[in-house]
Amino acid sequence: GGSPRRAAMWAEAEPEPEVWRGSGGGWGGGEGGEFDDCPPEHRREVAETIHELDCRDPGDLGGFGDLRAWLAQFQRVGGFSREASLKLCEVMTRCLVAPRDAHAQPSRQELQQAFVRMRGLQQTVHALLLRLSEPSVVAACARLLCAAVEGAPFSAELVALQGSDLRLLLRAIERHATSSREVAEVGCSLICHLSSLTPFPTADPVPPRTKAHRDSQKMIAATGAVDLVVSILAASVREVQLLSDKVEQMEAQQLKEAGIAKENALAPAVVGKKKEDNLRQDLQKKQESIQRVKNNVEARQAWKTLAELEVESARIQGSAMQALILLATNNPETARMVGSALATERAASTFEPAAEPAP
Repeated sequence: GGSPRRAAMWAEAEPEPEVWRGSGGGWGGGEGGEFDDCPPEHRREVAETIHELDCRDPGDLGGFGDLRAWLAQFQRVGGFSREASLKLCEVMTRCLVAPRDAHAQPSRQELQQAFVRMRGLQQTVHALLLRLSEPSVVAACARLLCAAVEGAPFSAELVALQGSDLRLLLRAIERHATSSREVAEVGCSLICHLSSLTPFPTADPVPPRTKAHRDSQKMIAATGAVDLVVSILAASVREVQLLSDKVEQMEAQQLKEAGIAKENALAPAVVGKKKEDNLRQDLQKKQESIQRVKNNVEARQAWKTLAELEVESARIQGSAMQALILLATNNPETARMVGSALATERAASTFEPAAEPAP
């Protein structure tokens, strides 16, 4: 039984730890708190889960029992708190991707297969749909699935067989791919791991593809992975191109203004008959000088923004190109799909509507 009086006595006897208060004070009720998105009746449970994960020994990677318990917590509290979802995705990702000894039990491949058999994909997609509007949760869930299928053909095939769940996952990535660079990069990495093994030393120029990965290629391509990757690649290239054109226009305008200022400086000075005219000319020159300085500051900031964007876009474009290559390698059917998607995107980007509507 849980009477209000007994609950009040229990709360007085056991004060709230600091982690329960969040960063906004109280139960996360303040603006920006960790639990500002959590229902009041579930905040204690969510706080205990986060506290338990934070106090965990970093050297303890976890095993089958831990993975099962984390998935149960993920299903239980993942929809209540964004912070809890991110913490659980992080600890499960570390459990699946951390390097282990050759004779360690359980092995990494066994944990990956256990994650899929424990309905890890379904629970991850379910938690993702509950937080569909938050790109950080979408990226964390996609990164967790990357860890589950990286270097594991059997796990990749099991994930690809979940047609409806995989389709929902790709749609969630597509929703944030153009607004969140993290989601775009992780989404392309997931498709890479579903299509091929990670690089390994071999004497063959093109190592043979496992049957599981060939089947996975066809399944994810039919689900819409090719169009998703091509759209991510095109959006990234277009974003860099637009900003680059804007910066070049600013530079051309500044060079033009600098040339005009140089010509005016070399021209003979005109002295007015009235003192007010001379003062007005001096004020105008000072204002032009101040404006040139402001334009220089804006141009330097634009170049800095472009350089940062190019670094982030290079990772996205590299991951997208790798995904397209791995989707098409040793598979004529998916290769035709990749070629058709690229040709369609090219035609759509170069299409210019007529100035007047057709009769």
